[in-house]
Amino acid sequence: MDEYIQNCFIENIPSELDCLSTHTRITGLSNIELDDINFDEKYISFECTGSIDCSLQNGSDGDCQRGDGFESSASFPFSLTGNAEISKLRNINIDGESIDIDTSSSYE
Repeated sequence: MDEYIQNCFIENIPSELDCLSTHTRITGLSNIELDDINFDEKYISFECTGSIDCSLQNGSDGDCQRGDGFESSASFPFSLTGNAEISKLRNINIDGESIDIDTSSSYE
């Protein structure tokens, strides 16, 4: 589950993260918890919370090498919902509209 969610974030970096730096990279996930798991005849649905770990680079690689750029790392809490067919548990569907990433700490 962790790997699938991380790949979703890497393939489509959420705008809340992308706007934080010139080059935002997802480095990992931590504190992943599955909450509110529900089953019906066909699907398992879930809510997931955790932290998304990022590398934030302002400026180009050359700027950073010359000391004109800045690199840092940060973690932000997130939540999302998704589901999977019971017969195909590896086919996880994440509801893109449900993804909520709290980046308020980067503005404090």
